[in-house]
Amino acid sequence: DFAKITGMESPSKGRWLSLRKFLMGALTDGSNEGMKTYRFGWHGDSGLGEVLLGKILSGEKTASTCPAYDPEEVQIGETLKLVDKTGKVRGKIRITHIELRRWSEFTDAVAEKIGAPLEEIGRMAAFANSRAIRPDEEMRVTYFELL
Repeated sequence: DFAKITGMESPSKGRWLSLRKFLMGALTDGSNEGMKTYRFGWHGDSGLGEVLLGKILSGEKTASTCPAYDPEEVQIGETLKLVDKTGKVRGKIRITHIELRRWSEFTDAVAEKIGAPLEEIGRMAAFANSRAIRPDEEMRVTYFELL
């Protein structure tokens, strides 16, 4: 469950979709700069958004993952603004590479880029998708660099 995995309070029932988007970040159309916004967190998230933003800004997190059936919202070379739950721009990232791989093919090296141990990524993906990820399930891994 969420509290056991994260050490934080469980979100309310209406927050499941928000949590799923939050784990990857929520993309929205950007601004007059033509840049998309990658939003992390929501009010009442018990600080999880700040944890993930901190990992990105420190260079500890350089990739994200989701099931391949989720809509692909970014392109290689695209620059995104990192925004916290209050709307404050915290930095920018550029998408460097996107790959598809089966969950069973995830390695410790990929997990390191996502910023968490492989077992934890599996628990969080299962939590965010309301079901366990199958070993043969295709996942999208999106790599990025901090600008």
